[in-house]
Amino acid sequence: MSREGDSFWDQFRTFRQLKEYAAVGEVKSWKRGAFREFAREHPAEANCLRQSRRAGNFAIATGLAGAVGSGAFAYKYGRSGLGATLAATAGFAAAALMGGHAASVYYWGFSPKVDPLDASILFLKWVKDHEQS
Repeated sequence: MSREGDSFWDQFRTFRQLKEYAAVGEVKSWKRGAFREFAREHPAEANCLRQSRRAGNFAIATGLAGAVGSGAFAYKYGRSGLGATLAATAGFAAAALMGGHAASVYYWGFSPKVDPLDASILFLKWVKDHEQS
């Protein structure tokens, strides 16, 4: 099942992707308009990165709403201090997870054409190649 020389973790696609992501190394800040140029060459990957950003923003927004709602509910019904903080934290986590999942289903459907981590790796490699030239 696993190839010779692979570690246990290399059997999992995400860990291989993360190793590849780390292997890209440091990427300096890219110039203005670089993403537009990347989008012309790699439209599917650029679209995936845009959708990932939108899903992330939606997750943060729903998480903040969940934190405020949970904290306010806990405070109103007599839990203050640590109890309200824990309720707000749990509300943020739950709402952010649900919001991020809902946004990713909305933007991608159930099977994205391009994996977001693969798109990020491709973009960083593209920036690295263009910064050398």
